[in-house]
Parts: sequence; structure tokens; C-alpha cells
Amino acid sequence: MAEKTRKQINRKMVCIICGILAVIVVLTSLIFAFSKKENSTVLQATKSTVNAINLENNEHMHVEEDASGDKVPVPDISKFYGTDANGKKWGKQYQFSSSMSSSYDEITGTKPYNWSESDGVMTISSKTSYREPDIVKSYDYDSTLKTRGLGAKTTHEFLNQLEKEFNNMIVSVEKYGGFYIGRYETGNINQETPVVQKGNTDINFQTWYNMYKRCKNIKGDNTNVETGMIWGNQWDRTLMWLIETGSKTKEQIADDSTSWGNYNNATFEYVNSSGSTATKNEGSSTRIPTGSTEYTKANNIYDLAGNVWDWTMEASSSINRVCRGGHYKKDGDRYPADYRNYYGPTNYFSYLRLSSNALH
Repeated sequence: MAEKTRKQINRKMVCIICGILAVIVVLTSLIFAFSKKENSTVLQATKSTVNAINLENNEHMHVEEDASGDKVPVPDISKFYGTDANGKKWGKQYQFSSSMSSSYDEITGTKPYNWSESDGVMTISSKTSYREPDIVKSYDYDSTLKTRGLGAKTTHEFLNQLEKEFNNMIVSVEKYGGFYIGRYETGNINQETPVVQKGNTDINFQTWYNMYKRCKNIKGDNTNVETGMIWGNQWDRTLMWLIETGSKTKEQIADDSTSWGNYNNATFEYVNSSGSTATKNEGSSTRIPTGSTEYTKANNIYDLAGNVWDWTMEASSSINRVCRGGHYKKDGDRYPADYRNYYGPTNYFSYLRLSSNALH
């Protein structure tokens, strides 16, 4: 399938988001949303946090000393989601640009992507463009849902399921002021239970449907959190946060992410699967293990740009799910961190992955 163009996590929530990207040969990095229960206390991004929710080195999830990730703040929830005239909540997606045009936010370089808002009522410009939460009708129909093991067995049930998961995430983000995203791409994704682990190489070749299910398994038997694939509004919020904190510029997000991502045209040193220091040369296409180089780190999160596409919950048209961030076979000036691509949810490639993890 042709890779289509265009560009396109606020205070603190406890989320590990699982985002995947599908199509040709990219890595699988996972982003999960971990949702805290009502009576839980606010978690801190430290080792004690990990112990507090029993996620450290359990049978289902290996978490490094610093792998709980940094909190992505959501200071203004109104920029994170909106409600339409029928009372449905929608994620607010954004288009990024380095332009000084008045139509873009001066600080983050963003403007609404496929939505508008008037008097507190949100309108989706096109129900066939980028949006969430929603089904993709050409794949999410009754006869196939019965065999996918997603929980819901009909199109109507699946839409309700996605809307409930989205609403629960919003409640958590609003209550705790943001969310956490995993420091490393999710590994062991060809197994039923993935891990969040530095140096993992099993990060690609999974369909959206498989990753949607497996992202939920990262929590193991833990009842204090919920896990799930990253939403598009969380991906956009994370990129805004990188700009707001000065970690990356608007240009490095929207125009060219070569300076901090594993792309074909980037060069850097990394630790390979054998544990040796290696050089990734410019003009070479090399998928690297999770968290294997400081070159690809931004605010203590690795590989948001390049390496492998990241699947997200975002829908596009009636047949596609959205993947973000580009991959190692392409150049960073063509597929920067904000880049939106899309594929049918049954596609899988070596450059598709799960993104980061999020707690709510």
C-alpha cells in the first residue's frame, strides 16, 4: 500500500499507551494507557511508583529502574477532547507546522485537524477523515469481530467498547492531570504478553487487532491499572509537550526529525542485539533495539521518531487505522515525528510497531 501523506499525550495521568504502526518493515513500539482506580493515589514517575502498582519485574512486565517514563502533563483538558451536539466525546487531533501563520498556535505550532468548536460544541469536519474513538466499517463488521477475540462481537458493541475505553482514559487524565508514557517501545510483541524493556528486538510484524488485544495484557494480573493502545490525541499531546519543554523545536517535530530519530538518513552509535556498540550509517536502513541509543531520546522517551511506525487508536476513512512517527527505511525530513500514515488494521510489516506505554 502506498504511504500516504500528512501531518499531523496534558498534565498527568497514569497511562501506558500502546500504539502500533503497520505496513512494510518497521519496529514495534507500544504505548499503553494505564488507568488508575478511583481510590488510588497519584503516582510519581519513580521506581517507587512502579513498586506501588506492582509492575516492576513481574511475570508480565519488565520495567527498568527508570522505565516508568515521564509524566505528560495535560494542563488544559479542553484542548485534549471535545463533546459534540449529541454528547459524544471526541479526541482532538492536531496538525503540526513550523509556520508562523496566525492559524497555528504560536508556541506548539498546531491547529485543529478535522474538527472545529463553537460555544463548547465540537464538530468533526469529516467522518471519513482522522477521528477517534470510532470503528472502521470495512473491517469492524459483525462476521469478523466474532472471531477476532476483541471482546465485542458486533460492530455496535465494538463502537460502544471503544467509546467506553476513550471516556475512561479522559476521566483519568482529567483527574490526575495527565498520563505516563513508557520509556521504551514495547517488546515481545509476538507473544501474548508484551514487555516494556530496554534492548528488546521483538517489536514488529503485528496487526492492529493483535496489538489492540496485547496492549491490554501488559498489566498482567494487576487490578490497579488498565492498559491499552495509545490514542491519537495522546500522541499529539506528547509532541506538544516536547516543544513546550524545549526538548524539541517545532521544526524537529513537523519538518525534519532526523536529528533525534532512527531514519535512513541519520547516523549515530547504538548498542546492537549482541551488546556491542555499533554505528548506524547515513543511507542505511537499520532497525535498532529498544532504548539502544541516547540519540533517539526526547524527555527520557525513546524512539518517538523513526525506527518503526506506531499503531494508534485513531481511525481514518472506513478502512484504516493511523500509525505515527515514520520509520527506519525512510528519511526524517519526509516522515517526521508528527507524520500520520494509515493502513488497514490487518496489515503487518517489519517497520510497524507498538509505541510507548501509558498508565491511567
